[in-house]
Amino acid sequence: MAKKHHDSKHHTLVDWLHNHHKSDNAQALHKAYKHYKHLDPNANFHEWLQNHHPHLAHIANHVLNSGSGHGGGGGGGQGGGGGNHWGQHDQNALQMLKSLFASYGLGGDAIVHWIKNRILDGDSMSVIQAEIQTQDFWKKRFEGNEMLQRKGLNVLSVQEYLATETAMTAALRSAGFPAGFYDDRHDLAEMIGNQLSPSEVAQRAAMWSDLVNREDPTVLEALRQRGIGKGDLAAYLMDPKRAMPLLTNKYQSTLIGAAAARAGIGSSVDYADMLAARGVSEQEAATGYGTIASILPTLDNLADIYGMKYNQSLAEREVFENNADAAQRRKLISGMESAEFAGQSGVSQGSLAKQTAGTY
Repeated sequence: MAKKHHDSKHHTLVDWLHNHHKSDNAQALHKAYKHYKHLDPNANFHEWLQNHHPHLAHIANHVLNSGSGHGGGGGGGQGGGGGNHWGQHDQNALQMLKSLFASYGLGGDAIVHWIKNRILDGDSMSVIQAEIQTQDFWKKRFEGNEMLQRKGLNVLSVQEYLATETAMTAALRSAGFPAGFYDDRHDLAEMIGNQLSPSEVAQRAAMWSDLVNREDPTVLEALRQRGIGKGDLAAYLMDPKRAMPLLTNKYQSTLIGAAAARAGIGSSVDYADMLAARGVSEQEAATGYGTIASILPTLDNLADIYGMKYNQSLAEREVFENNADAAQRRKLISGMESAEFAGQSGVSQGSLAKQTAGTY
């Protein structure tokens, strides 16, 4: 390959790299420079960045515009030590970048700390938006793009990536697949990295759903009555190992809801799901909701009389979660009734504790 002319931009960047080693900007460019020296040392480094790593080219342009005396802290001619003062402009930039990256699914103290350090280094918002793409937390968040890049394929823009995730999840939900089945970020990244489109995901989901539709209607109805729908069965056919824990939890949740209904209590689906996830059995649910049904009407009435509150949620929290605040509320209401009627109470002293002792 013929040796290309190394212009002033090339030499400025190389000189800057030789003099700066500790900042994230320098480390990112150093890594690219080593790659460049190995692959195409005769090329112009600045042009090579623009062609192969456009996000790093933004950082390079910032270095060039700032001059070789960037110093990891001045940026944009603010004079080497510009990062020592934090003003309202910096705070506004931090809030805007926090909101932007949060919309990408990137948040937390570590990322906020990283952004603040970049601002203190004097980096502009455009440079920070480019530099963040070199960080491990970015690569993990958009690991589907990392897979595409390793295969030498074009990556998706942030907007394309997020839209693809949303469309894939919607396709699975539309087919009735249960939440938690191939819909976390790693699952979606695997599909993106393997170049699956949302329409292909929808087609595959429809294929498994079609197999379920061929099942005996009597069997389908019996399963439906137990809270297991066609989407759940399609998920099981597609991947039994991944689907079984979800179906087991859903079935157990249905049994818990039925136990509550038999006691005359209307348990919410979310709460039944939580109890199922905690390993509460059908028999334990029947015992617990039987206890709640026996004491809730009286305690609810007494709470109204004394201007307090006691409801099903509090009773559930005490019986199933051993919640101390809920237990204290019940004891307070019972104690007020005992004091007023010389030990006579609509609910005998400690009855709930006796009925629930050792149950869970």
